[in-house]
Amino acid sequence: MRVRSRGKGRRSPLIGVVLLFMLIVWPSYQIYNLLHANQKSVAVERLLYEAAYLNVQMLEGAMREAQASLTASGWNEWKTNAYAAQYVHERLRQATGEDRVPELVVFEKMVDLITVVQINGDRQLKEQERKQIADAAAAMPTFVERYGQFMTEQGKVLSSKAEELEALASQILLEVSESDTEMSNPEPDKGHE
Repeated sequence: MRVRSRGKGRRSPLIGVVLLFMLIVWPSYQIYNLLHANQKSVAVERLLYEAAYLNVQMLEGAMREAQASLTASGWNEWKTNAYAAQYVHERLRQATGEDRVPELVVFEKMVDLITVVQINGDRQLKEQERKQIADAAAAMPTFVERYGQFMTEQGKVLSSKAEELEALASQILLEVSESDTEMSNPEPDKGHE
């Protein structure tokens, strides 16, 4: 006599549901997560870009204030904002790909210039130094405008705008004057040779 088990009949639909889940639902869920992870990455890049843009705008304001200063200590806020702009811009480059976002050494040049000017403490600014800040500050509004245009709302970097931005950055000439480097790096006395 053959005895039928009631359990086998009930397992068939359960196995079918599990197989359906494994073959259709699970891969669909994985594809959905993959697509949304990409969107999250673009959103993070866009947020980082907005933070960098805000820092560049704050840098422009700090430069206007520094332009009115007569002493080296009046450049403190400019230096802080230049460093912040450099830091966030570099993080943006790392997040989006260094080949997509231009390297802007102008921020580093600003920090270097201010450091050299302030190395001997708070002192009166020279006319040449005041001219450097005036020239750089005059070029900043266009630079800030271009910075605000090189990435779209969808997180796409516009290469033509990025190239314009890089060209504008190279026009903001901030070079350390020879007299400043001589003061900060005095030559040894050659009279005792």
